[in-house]
Amino acid sequence: MNHEALPPTGPSLPTRRGLDPTGLMRWVYTSNPFYVISAGLVFLGLRASFDARGPAVETGALMLGLTAYTLLLAGTAVVLVRRGKVWDDVRTVLLLVVLMFLAISVAFDETLAGDPAMGRGLYLVGLGFALLVSEGVLRGLGLELRTGFRLPYQAFLALFFLYPIGLAPLVDRPDDPALMWALFGFAPVAGLLSLTLLPAIRRGPSYAEKNGSPWRWPLFPWVLFGLLGGAACARSYWLCVSFHFVMKDQMIFGPYFLVPLLLPGAFLLFELGRSARDHRAGRVATTVALLAPIGLLGLAMIGHDRPDPVYQSFLSHFRMVLGATPAFLTIVLALPLYAWAVHRRVPGGLDGLCLALAALAVVRPTTLDLDGLAFANPWPLLMAAIVQGVPAIRRRNEGRGLLACAFLIASLTAALPDSAGETIPWIVVAHLALIVALGFGLREGALGEFLRELTVGLFPIFGLCWMAGAFAELFIRLGPMADAAYLPTMAALAVVYARIGGGRAFLVSAGLLIGAWGLVYGSRSYLALRRLVPGIDQIALGLLSFVVAALISLAKAGVSLWPRSATRAPGPPTGLDGS
Repeated sequence: MNHEALPPTGPSLPTRRGLDPTGLMRWVYTSNPFYVISAGLVFLGLRASFDARGPAVETGALMLGLTAYTLLLAGTAVVLVRRGKVWDDVRTVLLLVVLMFLAISVAFDETLAGDPAMGRGLYLVGLGFALLVSEGVLRGLGLELRTGFRLPYQAFLALFFLYPIGLAPLVDRPDDPALMWALFGFAPVAGLLSLTLLPAIRRGPSYAEKNGSPWRWPLFPWVLFGLLGGAACARSYWLCVSFHFVMKDQMIFGPYFLVPLLLPGAFLLFELGRSARDHRAGRVATTVALLAPIGLLGLAMIGHDRPDPVYQSFLSHFRMVLGATPAFLTIVLALPLYAWAVHRRVPGGLDGLCLALAALAVVRPTTLDLDGLAFANPWPLLMAAIVQGVPAIRRRNEGRGLLACAFLIASLTAALPDSAGETIPWIVVAHLALIVALGFGLREGALGEFLRELTVGLFPIFGLCWMAGAFAELFIRLGPMADAAYLPTMAALAVVYARIGGGRAFLVSAGLLIGAWGLVYGSRSYLALRRLVPGIDQIALGLLSFVVAALISLAKAGVSLWPRSATRAPGPPTGLDGS
């Protein structure tokens, strides 16, 4: 018997393989949230126990407590890997170490504001501590963070600790625009720093392989940089809280502060999707990146209704200096992303670019929120028509051709002057769309057949609209001759279209239009004649009675009004007496 295959007997501690908890215990065992709970409680306890603006002893105690707990987390990560290879828990601990670096940078904002000399010293010590601990943890765990990742990581740590030092000379002047722009500038600087990751991204997943851990790309190292991105968003907010001393519940921070940080993140995600080995995951990443500017546009348009005078003051200054609102600038900054996607021939890039151009047609430099949208700029729509039209012609793509025509129609409509009124633009759009549909309806295939069936019904509908006076505003400006020629012109168009391939159904539509035109103008002529001849009604009824009487007489005489068929056999006598 092979005794080595038997499990050990007797009581023993549960192992990861042997333990099978259920429900809440299973989640606690797998996720092990107590590291997170511990870090949060220790940080809150230290902040409550020691005042960062208090005496140097208390400030030093706070610094010592934060660094000691950070070292405890870092040492725990090293022990867990070297003793038990518990990489799942180590991942959580390492992320908490990075968050503790952020907590240390935030903890001494008040110290820097009250005592700039001490604050600068604490920040410099904190930065050195963060860099040393980071290197120590990497060496202790045997993790390899390549230079393309390590330098951006260190740059982010430096930004967290050094940027507040640059704000220190300005904190005593809360009304100074220089301080406000410096607070806003943190996010753009962080966004530019994130772009230093592009060289590492373009080297592909192989650049992050063999890193000394079981974590695969993109889990390592992109979870780390995702955390740093979220920390940068939080730091942008907290800088406004710590260094802009105004009345309670008043601050300049708004959601649009984060757009310059998150937009470069969308560009990084796009490049990550392109470099992914899994094509499906890569397509998901690029799609999310191309949709991200839509969400950022919403971020740039919310929160502006706050009655906060401090917020409104900087927002007005922002618009005056940059010449546009955050919403308009967000679209402009998103255009390079879509242009790059088109250059790289990524699916969806062309449509994203056209969508951004269409947004520029309704989002003006003065548009602050949804109430400020206006259909007023034809040039971006014309550019979108060109963007869709060029590949439509090259590849003979009917769908893109329709989109190009739609953008062109929208551009022409937007170019109409404001004096055109409310209904005239819609009339123009409807008739231009009819012409486009007629053109594409001549092509073979399902799309052409669908458009022919659609347009053959539009002719009578337009005739009914004309009869109901829906086009009256247009023809008042064009004159009575244009009004009288409308239905005959539409009928002629239907006849020509039927002859060149539209089908006989368009002849029926033409007949209906001519009949409607005759009915309308016949009735108008009759009403005009009534004013000149008071007894025209009696005369008309008399003539109608005469026609009926004549028809009866002709029937008695056996005269047929319809031509007889040449092949019809002779029938019985048609006299009334049967002879």
